Amino acid sequence: MKEEIKQRIKLIKNGQVPQGYKKTKVGIVPEDWEVEKLDNLVNINPENIPTKYDYLINYIDIESVQNKRIVNYKIFNCNDAPSRAKRLVKENDILLSTVRPNLQAFCKVINILENTVCSTGFCVLRNNGNSNIEYIFQYIFSQKISEQIDDLIVGSNYPAINNNDVANLNIFLPPLKEQQKIADILTTQDTIIELKQKIIEEKEKQKKYLMQNLLTGKIRLKGFKDKWEKVTISKIGETFNGLTNKTKSDFGNGDDYYITYKNIFDNYIIDKNKLEKVIILKSEKQNKVCYGDILFTTSSEIPNEVGICSIFLEELKNIYLNSFCFGFRVKNKKDINLLFLLYYFRSNIFRRKVITLAQGSTRFNLSKSELIKIKISLPPLQEQNAIAQILSKADEEIELLQKDLEQEKQKKKSLMQLLLTGIVRV
Repeated sequence: MKEEIKQRIKLIKNGQVPQGYKKTKVGIVPEDWEVEKLDNLVNINPENIPTKYDYLINYIDIESVQNKRIVNYKIFNCNDAPSRAKRLVKENDILLSTVRPNLQAFCKVINILENTVCSTGFCVLRNNGNSNIEYIFQYIFSQKISEQIDDLIVGSNYPAINNNDVANLNIFLPPLKEQQKIADILTTQDTIIELKQKIIEEKEKQKKYLMQNLLTGKIRLKGFKDKWEKVTISKIGETFNGLTNKTKSDFGNGDDYYITYKNIFDNYIIDKNKLEKVIILKSEKQNKVCYGDILFTTSSEIPNEVGICSIFLEELKNIYLNSFCFGFRVKNKKDINLLFLLYYFRSNIFRRKVITLAQGSTRFNLSKSELIKIKISLPPLQEQNAIAQILSKADEEIELLQKDLEQEKQKKKSLMQLLLTGIVRV
């Protein structure tokens, strides 16, 4: 069976029509499938809110939709509602964002609140009996729809498609019973993904609880009773700058590597597989990053993202730091557990202090000299080691769960590619 599917995929990729399939203007599909315009399969924007009304509405805008779900409603009365709050929404409606549709802020409405209205930045798709609405919901996330949207989208700062574009989207449509079966399979996979996401969220909450209590000494580990020492950061280490006097042409080439801003922002531990190339001349005096250095973001558009840090735990030579970050190097690594220090610097306890130091209006910056004046509480080294071990174990568990989640997402992607094109029949 697998060989048969591989052969089918190969033929279709080469534009050839396998037995039992037919060629349409938008692709090769099984002989008993059709290609239909979306507006033939659902009612698009069927109802608007009355011009005058005297009740409260629950409003959904683009920011309200995340991960296929409505995460919050905004409540307005008739006088305060935005002008875009026009489209009435009912249970099982699909909301397809026409503003930045490439971000796929799409959702299916369930457990709807009374008097729900969405922004005109959405198209409302409502079941009219001509198709399985869950199949349509799964299909709008498919590669086939993404490709059509990419061709139709206009604008750069405010990319969008119009309602007519949505109405004319082409849908591969199997018989109704097959639509139902495909929808059931893909919905089941969505449920698996959602459950795994919830497990990760719970594990992250547990880790946050551990950090809040272990890094403040509110909860002491068994066998540890000695007092913690309060020290300024400047007493345990010193800062150094990232790359200086570099131009755009220096990046992306050369034999040396640098750590990007994103690598620091996204990871507790620097990912060595995401280092990027940079040209460093022998005559240049640039600071190298060494094992155990903790790296901070210096600048950001919002104060909450200033001073995010990550640690470099690789024995690599000629590694440098990007210009928008700075490094911190512990003077005596034998007296400090580096991972404990990293967790402390990443904790809410420390982050609250850092955010107050962020200066700026349109862009916020962090002063190295001010950062190292902050006082932190350090337990004895053995207690640092024990706390760091517990938090590292929590990180390892979360990382394994995230890898498992990513595999399930890839499985969903493969299922969509095979089932929604008819390459695999159910």
